[in-house]
Amino acid sequence: MPSTNQPLQLKELVFPVLMVRANFIKAADTARAIDLGDLDVRFEFKVDDEDQSIGVANLSIKSKDTAEVEKVLRYEFDIQAFAVFELNKSVAVDEKLSFVRRFNAATTVVGAAREQLAQLTARGPWGVALMPNIPIQSLAGKYPESPKSAVTSEKNEAAKEKNNAAK
Repeated sequence: MPSTNQPLQLKELVFPVLMVRANFIKAADTARAIDLGDLDVRFEFKVDDEDQSIGVANLSIKSKDTAEVEKVLRYEFDIQAFAVFELNKSVAVDEKLSFVRRFNAATTVVGAAREQLAQLTARGPWGVALMPNIPIQSLAGKYPESPKSAVTSEKNEAAKEKNNAAK
C-alpha cells in the first residue's frame, strides 16, 4: 500500500511494443529531430472496476507517418506501455484526487517511454533521439475547479462594487 501521502504507487510497468526504425537518408541535413507535432500520443487511466485499489494506465506514442510530416524524421517509432498502480484507499476519492492520480500516472509512464526511446536509439546512426516534452495536462485532463463558496462570491461582489464606486 502506498504511504498515506502518495495517491498511487507503481507496481508493474511493461512495454508490449517497442519499435524503432532508423531512416537512412542520403543527406543527413534532410533528416530532423522529433517535434511534438510529429507524435500521435494516446493515454488512458482507469481504476479497476472490481478492485478499487488498482489503477491501470495505457500509453501509446507513435511517430506519425512520414507522409504526414514536412521533413523525414531520423527515427520512426512505436512505443506502447502498460502500467499497474496501487492506489491509496485511505483517502476520500474526489475529482481532484482522480486528476492527481491520472496526472501522476501519465508523468510516470511518459517518462519511462522517453527513456526507452533514448536507450533504443543510443547506438543508432543518428544518435540518441530525445522525445519532446509532452504536456501532461493534455493527457490527464483539466484540473477540476473548486466550487466557489458563498462567502468568497460575496467578498468578490463587494470588492467590485467598491471599485466601481471609486471610479
